[in-house]
Amino acid sequence: MLFLSKDDFYEVYLKSLISDVDRETLTMLYQPIIGADAVSLYLTLYADFKKSKSTNSIQSHEDLCVLMGHNITEIYESRRKLEAIGLIRTYYKEEKNVSFYKYLLFAPKTPKDFFDDILFKGLLIEKIGEKRVQSLMRKYKEKELSLDGFNEISDKFTNVFNPNLDSNSFKNDTSIDGYNRKSIDVSKGFDMSLFLKTLENSYGILKDIFSSKALNKLSQIALLYGINEITFADIFSRSYMDKKSINFDTIIDLAIKEKDYNFIRNDRFASNIAYDTESKLGKKIEIMSSIAPYDYLKLKQNTSMVSDADRRLIDDLSTMYGLNYSVINCLLDYCIERTGKLSKAYVTKIAASLKRENIESTLDCMNYLKNSNKSKDKRIYQKKVDTETKNENNEEISDSDLDELLSGL
Repeated sequence: MLFLSKDDFYEVYLKSLISDVDRETLTMLYQPIIGADAVSLYLTLYADFKKSKSTNSIQSHEDLCVLMGHNITEIYESRRKLEAIGLIRTYYKEEKNVSFYKYLLFAPKTPKDFFDDILFKGLLIEKIGEKRVQSLMRKYKEKELSLDGFNEISDKFTNVFNPNLDSNSFKNDTSIDGYNRKSIDVSKGFDMSLFLKTLENSYGILKDIFSSKALNKLSQIALLYGINEITFADIFSRSYMDKKSINFDTIIDLAIKEKDYNFIRNDRFASNIAYDTESKLGKKIEIMSSIAPYDYLKLKQNTSMVSDADRRLIDDLSTMYGLNYSVINCLLDYCIERTGKLSKAYVTKIAASLKRENIESTLDCMNYLKNSNKSKDKRIYQKKVDTETKNENNEEISDSDLDELLSGL
């Protein structure tokens, strides 16, 4: 894990042709998912590349901050989103105590490939809703063409051009390393060979039944719902009981039951901020940033199951407040340490504050909870719900209590 400093240097490389259509795709399809700041960083780096053809290609991150009007932390978070969504690959080297980065820019998916990808389409639906996504799909749909009564009269190449193929002009086979269209497949984290091997050895299902298209869709579903290869093989075997066809709807239903999707999308965007992993605080942050809230709550409460009420509360924190799972884990931990339970009114009150402040990492969440309580203008109240009398009392969290809690993290 690396700190990004404004004193670090970078250089931009273009790995794909990028057209005006790509820039529109970034705005209309990618921006709702990764945000305007990330799209702005991508376009700024692209402009840096074009400028570097006539000037020094090595730039400082400080210049980038000034140009975009963002601090280095905002640049770093935007870069991580671009990496996660497959638009950038980052390489790092340190020489003589100077840090260098190389940013490789890749083209976004074409609109067709974007909507054909269950992962990308699902993320977009989650951000802007099914109705708006359907409207965008109609916008990018190829215009229907009717050729009834028409005959093609297009001329052939050889009728217009008459090249002498024996000429030396056609014997030169040299080529250049020019740009072509390259997009990054973000679903390669799924080990398909292990999945197929498990199917054959454990369930007697041979790989011959799968087309390449089916395998690609299965890997996308597994990634989308955060299912590992062995568990996904079990899910597939249960959906394939009739041995007739692959029922993707059943597979998705089983995957939803196995792992809640709301936290998988945030896994790739979880905080990567450097910290001392040997300290007690560092180890706790590492745990919060690496497991799903259901699992963290089980660990926190030393139970094997999560109650329906707590499940609904966790779902709300993700779907209604848009918190990623590392922040949710921090919030759950804070509320349990403070009150010994999870009161929906209390938890969601703090969640709304975290949402307004755009808190996206465990460390930022911890700092916010500590600093906001110390601010005279920002107070966090605990709402105690008495189920018998239905009377509610608000209790301010004191500075000393909060300091004591955080010192033990």
